[in-house]
Amino acid sequence: MFQNVLVATDGTARSRAVLSPLPRLVDREAGRVTVVEVAEPLPTFPAQAVRPPRDAPAGGAGRELADALRAGAMENVRAVQAALAMAGLARVETAVLDGKPGEMLVAHARERAVDLVAMGTHGRSGLARSVLGSVADHVLRQLRGVPLLLVRPTPEQERSLELPDWPSTLAGNAGAFRRVLVPLDGSANSMSAVDPAILASDPTATRLDLLAVVDQLPPGARAAEPGGPGEGPAAEDAEESLTVREARPAYERARAELERARARMHAAGIQHVEIGVRENTFAEREIVQVARSSGAEIVVMATHGRSGIARGLVGSVADHLLRNLEGMPLIVIRPTD
Repeated sequence: MFQNVLVATDGTARSRAVLSPLPRLVDREAGRVTVVEVAEPLPTFPAQAVRPPRDAPAGGAGRELADALRAGAMENVRAVQAALAMAGLARVETAVLDGKPGEMLVAHARERAVDLVAMGTHGRSGLARSVLGSVADHVLRQLRGVPLLLVRPTPEQERSLELPDWPSTLAGNAGAFRRVLVPLDGSANSMSAVDPAILASDPTATRLDLLAVVDQLPPGARAAEPGGPGEGPAAEDAEESLTVREARPAYERARAELERARARMHAAGIQHVEIGVRENTFAEREIVQVARSSGAEIVVMATHGRSGIARGLVGSVADHLLRNLEGMPLIVIRPTD
């Protein structure tokens, strides 16, 4: 389980959605959670643009507004602190930071040496360049090697999180995840998802499903072995076409990587690990389909890899998952390399 978690909030229902999986991810007794909100600085204007009254006190209305925003931020983090305490987390601290949200969250996460950052996909600032948002994107880019927990709530979840009794929505969120899906893409970077997946799992209660998605294969390109999802019998013909000979290495590389990941997970004490190779030209669509059909409760993935999973914001694959797996927690990690 995770031991040192930074939770970013802004008082909105969307920022609260990420709280739901935390009791299942954080060590309830020893784990430390720090809830923070960043009070952004007020915009400044040229002196000639705004002329305060001659009798206005130093700082004037601007300082009063800044104080009010900071007081509101403190109220927000304390509400989250109380909700997480009600959910069973013993060590929850709060902080209100001043500055630019992305920069301050990264600095605070580094200062505290956190092993997980949790934040909403959108917030009060209108973080809408993609589903992820610019602040989460900044955090992911700068905190290499630190997993980022994201949840895009369903409309029903968002409405419930807007109600005065929203802390009650965290009640009952206990116990380990039963199914964890880990997509891997055949690169060394994608293996960065293995350790966060282990931390998100219970050694005996969780089933970890390792998934590789390869391009559609011609008959005979699959390995000659009984299989799970996406696998099939080898070609019966003794002769192989050039297309088959070219396609088979990709399939075999995918299986080899899954086997390496499974070995690491077994070595960490995870008992139930299954692997599967699926065929689809569009990896993100296949991952969504498997997540839905397998009963996965959380997805853990790296943001860089052979497929170019992170070309811009968090990337096309993770962004697609957030859009199409509403309500399902997603842990993404950007490798240190």
